[in-house]
Amino acid sequence: MKNNFTQEVPMNAHSAKKTFLSLLLILSLCLDIAMTAHAGEYPAQSSAALENPGNFSSASDTSPSDMDENDSSDETAPDGSSSDKDKADTDSAGDGSSGGNTAADNDSSADTSSGTSSGDDSSEEGFAEENTLAEDAPSAKLPADEADRKADGEMDSLSAGEAAPEMELTPSAAESETTFITLSTAGDCTLGIDSRYSHNFNKYYKKKGDRYFLKKVSPIFSQDDITIVNFEGTLTSNKKRARKTFTFKGPKKYVSILKKGSVEVVNLANNHSKDYGKSSLTDTQSTLRKNNIGYCRSTVISYQTVNDVKMAFLGFNALERITKSQIRSGIVQAKKNKAKIIVVSFHWGVERKYYPNAKQKSLGRYAIDCGASLVLGHHPHVLQGIEKYNGRYIVYSLGNFCFGGNSNPKDKDTIIFQQKFSIKGGKLQPENNAKIIPCSLSSHKKTNDFQPRILSGSEKKRLIKKMNKLSRKLKVSISSSGKLN
Repeated sequence: MKNNFTQEVPMNAHSAKKTFLSLLLILSLCLDIAMTAHAGEYPAQSSAALENPGNFSSASDTSPSDMDENDSSDETAPDGSSSDKDKADTDSAGDGSSGGNTAADNDSSADTSSGTSSGDDSSEEGFAEENTLAEDAPSAKLPADEADRKADGEMDSLSAGEAAPEMELTPSAAESETTFITLSTAGDCTLGIDSRYSHNFNKYYKKKGDRYFLKKVSPIFSQDDITIVNFEGTLTSNKKRARKTFTFKGPKKYVSILKKGSVEVVNLANNHSKDYGKSSLTDTQSTLRKNNIGYCRSTVISYQTVNDVKMAFLGFNALERITKSQIRSGIVQAKKNKAKIIVVSFHWGVERKYYPNAKQKSLGRYAIDCGASLVLGHHPHVLQGIEKYNGRYIVYSLGNFCFGGNSNPKDKDTIIFQQKFSIKGGKLQPENNAKIIPCSLSSHKKTNDFQPRILSGSEKKRLIKKMNKLSRKLKVSISSSGKLN
């Protein structure tokens, strides 16, 4: 049995060898077939890739950001021309757009449209926010119809620093604009002396100079648009005085008190304008003209253009013979000369009387009826009440102000009456924004130092109470701040 076993071994080994070689051949063929099959599948994958270019890229392919930029540039230009829009953006940046916008426009590596930028949503939002130009394309994040609405709604928006387009006002727009003019008014200013009684004013001028006298009220006068006072006296070198109880004069250089105090217009219609003869009036007028200070008296109207609005200042001395016809003629003349604001000053009433008489009321109201915008009164040397008549104010007496004619007046109360006029569509508006600024004609209580000062605290409160009492029957009340109601 052993020998059979031995004989079978060589025969089994030879058979195994053949089997092994066959297996190797089969394995080799399988590997070839597998490799051939693998090589045949690769071109099919490339064809699929070409059908989906977004899945692959190469150096020669167009980048997604470039494609988005080209596509969105077509959407951006309203007229379909991307080159025109790009030029418009460049021009607007060069005409004053902010540095940030200019840098974005000129940076070739940055997106110049509102399309996506390399998949960075945050940078896209920042770019859209920084460049809110009217020509900008709608954001890619918005639906087309919503983007159109956004573009339409933001046509007027401008990037930071970009100059706004100039707009021509249509006639209706120009007429809708309102112009405001603030007028300050004050009472009797006598810049000089009656040498028979006192030289004090001249002494103060020599010691203090011209700025001293209106120093404490000039901040009010300099901050308004125009100021008028009653100039009661003359600026002359004449020596022959008129035959009357008081005659006032000062040297011509005293006109600098008005200039330094920011007074632009004076009323000369009073009983002291010819204290040293008719030539003293012409001397005063000549000095005022040389210093560009307007004056009004009788038939002489002072026209002043303030904030492109023409104002007319008229003055009448009711202590002399005056008729209503003269008043009406003067106001009509001012209207013909296209004055929008007409201020009429009257020298009237009785000295040291605190309430207006019938003649004052009649003339003041008549002036308003004829078209006066404001009526101012002088001569009583004390304050009188304020009336509101047909929507306009009549200040019956402003009292003394910078008054060199008396070294120590018993009543030193005075006011600055200030009104803010409004012109709209070339017409004076009915509203009246007016107030009083309580003052004293002196900075000392027991004497006249010829330096008016503004009151405050209890003194202000007392004078407002006094003015309310004087105006009680004239349809005017005055608040604690001085505003007229």
